[in-house]
Amino acid sequence: MRRWLFVVLAAALGGCNMVVSDTPWFKTDDKAGGSALRDGVWASVGADCKFSPSDPFAQWPKCANGAVIHDHHVTFQSENNDGQSQAAFILSATRPPVWQLQLAPDAKESPLPNIPHFFYLGIRPEHFDEGGRITAFKGWVVQCGPPPQEREIKITSEKDAGKLDSLVTHSPFPGVKVNDMGSCNAESKDALVNAAKLSEALMNAQESPLQWVRDGEK
Repeated sequence: MRRWLFVVLAAALGGCNMVVSDTPWFKTDDKAGGSALRDGVWASVGADCKFSPSDPFAQWPKCANGAVIHDHHVTFQSENNDGQSQAAFILSATRPPVWQLQLAPDAKESPLPNIPHFFYLGIRPEHFDEGGRITAFKGWVVQCGPPPQEREIKITSEKDAGKLDSLVTHSPFPGVKVNDMGSCNAESKDALVNAAKLSEALMNAQESPLQWVRDGEK
């Protein structure tokens, strides 16, 4: 998943046909009975990326698409490798599992005010360790519906928000309502999970899975 989590942040800042919410759909109880992500350092590495996994995470090149998962938080490099961002998360015990991320982009990263707090990815676990924890998975953004034909639109200020309607679906998934910021809101938890299930077919099949590399917090 190249730039796997930054893609979520970038899409969040521009609307981009994503299911979002101002309050969380999932609480701690919603992860009961599901598999957990193994804490440690993770990567999604392309075939031509060369780096040493034992190096500190902050020194990894962009192509490693590194992240640190620890205590229900995920930390990832900024797009320009000039710092790190962190998101709290809950991984639901639904089918498919839904990764609820609470992002708080700072003023430097966000050109728009009042960014929703919660964003969602569906995931498909591919490997587990001996304790049943997930050590590799593919993930995809939970979308509002099939996206329209792509257009190149640059969002640099609040006045550009009116352009976002050309990026959002014209056929929302059941129980999903498009808002005026180019994203959408689920009407229920079931609708969110169903949108996650339907969004998997919209995923780029060529994306590499995110894989656990080693223990550690940096």
